[in-house]
Amino acid sequence: MSSVSACRTLTRVKRGIAIFCALWLSAQPAFALDFASLRQLIETEKIASIEELLSRLPAPDRSGYVLVFDSRSLQGASFRDPRALVFGKDAKFIFTFNGDSQQRGYEQIETMEFEPVNKTFIFRNIVFTRAGSGSGEITFSEVNPPVCLGCHGNPPRPIWDTHPVWPGVYGENYLRPLDKLERNGLAEFSASMNSHPRYRHLLYLENYVRPTAFSPDTVQRYQGTPSEPPNAVLTNSLGYMNLLAIAAQVERAEKFAAYQYALLGSLHPGCSSADLVPSDVRASFRVSYDDFVASSDKANLQQRALKSLRTLRKESGFTAAPAGESMDRFRYLVEQGLGISTSEWTLALEKNTYDFAISGQVRQELEVMFFNRLASVDPALRNLREIEAMSRSDKYCAYLERKSRRLLSQN
Repeated sequence: MSSVSACRTLTRVKRGIAIFCALWLSAQPAFALDFASLRQLIETEKIASIEELLSRLPAPDRSGYVLVFDSRSLQGASFRDPRALVFGKDAKFIFTFNGDSQQRGYEQIETMEFEPVNKTFIFRNIVFTRAGSGSGEITFSEVNPPVCLGCHGNPPRPIWDTHPVWPGVYGENYLRPLDKLERNGLAEFSASMNSHPRYRHLLYLENYVRPTAFSPDTVQRYQGTPSEPPNAVLTNSLGYMNLLAIAAQVERAEKFAAYQYALLGSLHPGCSSADLVPSDVRASFRVSYDDFVASSDKANLQQRALKSLRTLRKESGFTAAPAGESMDRFRYLVEQGLGISTSEWTLALEKNTYDFAISGQVRQELEVMFFNRLASVDPALRNLREIEAMSRSDKYCAYLERKSRRLLSQN
């Protein structure tokens, strides 16, 4: 056989092997990283350190992350050694670590998992004993230990601030050039990131440290190819899961069946809140709607002021949440009608505030969730909504008002 023929044969064989491997891999069940699989990996492979664990994780689960240089969590952070929040493909499972042995929480991995059945957030931590300081045993926490609930609330929710400013995180201001302190800090981080025993296991670090990762340049804007910065990607993922958790909590309420049409109407801008609830029911509410809105506005002004103080620029005038993101009408019915507190519903660091801002439309997302649930048992809703969309008819809201008032009058 000639050398040319041999090469061609070898090429065909390699191609055949590659195709076989691709088909075989595609037929295998996808590895979904969660706490159970993470623990199994650690115990089965006898992993003894965070560095070793990071090196053994599948590539997709090391490809999405944000870097925090000023942390208020149990894990410390700095510009050179930030706290990494690794959210992988969809943020349904997040784990965190930092990079300096002198920082608090250096020996532990913190995790957050979104449980899709009950639509709740679960927090845990894993502590690795420092080398030479004992037996080397690894401690896995219970579900939602008190140390987590102290900050994340009960039921717990993510704390990740809200669009468009994330104080203490690289890319602090949405789509704006990095602050000088950020640029200098990122340069310090990038000088050692590829040789660092932990950070080097994160994928695409070279892309993360480019300024265009947070703010598109002229070429990207001209070509229409800018991508969302990692902070916004995480915000949108967490924001949507948080809405799922909120909807599930509301639907589990004892009085939900009676209030379901009123709640749906409160999320629709064309429906009147006053017409959704009978006057005798409204009279039983402990707080008037005007007082409720005034209290929410005051809390949100305070949140924006405190959030501004946490940013590098200390600007009091950064872009505020779009109008309507407080979802006052919906929250009013939830608190006064269902008796559920909404004070810890948002991703904001400041508790008792009501900034739900993400890149998308929060109210519309939540309205779709409740609409689909109710329309599945009441098909008339879908027909009326389609008529409204085509002819600007008010029959949809009128229908919600009739159904709501009838149900609430019976309870």
